[in-house]
Amino acid sequence: MSLRTKRRNHAARLTRAGAIIPGKERGTGMGQFDRAIADYDEAIKRDPVMADAYKSRGDAYYDKRQLDRAIADYTRAIEVDPKFAQAYQNRSIARKMLGDRAGSEADLAKARQIDPRRYQ
Repeated sequence: MSLRTKRRNHAARLTRAGAIIPGKERGTGMGQFDRAIADYDEAIKRDPVMADAYKSRGDAYYDKRQLDRAIADYTRAIEVDPKFAQAYQNRSIARKMLGDRAGSEADLAKARQIDPRRYQ
């Protein structure tokens, strides 16, 4: 399978997984998040340097209130792409919810440094 085909398959998997998460309007069942996490797991297995997949899986864990796992995925997304402002911002929110004020403020400052227009 060519690299181009692999990337298209990953993009399709991310799109499918992303379509499951916003389905909250149709009713929130934890199964939706579990299916999305399984799709992101598969995408990560196929391309372990896809920062977006880690961030998106972190979002699903966040929605399930599994904040430690969300933070781990946001951290991995940042390791893969150190300029991923949204991963810093999301990790900031999760850290704040866990009472890590200093970590939260540091992440928010980094998101603002990377993308000052978006994170004012």
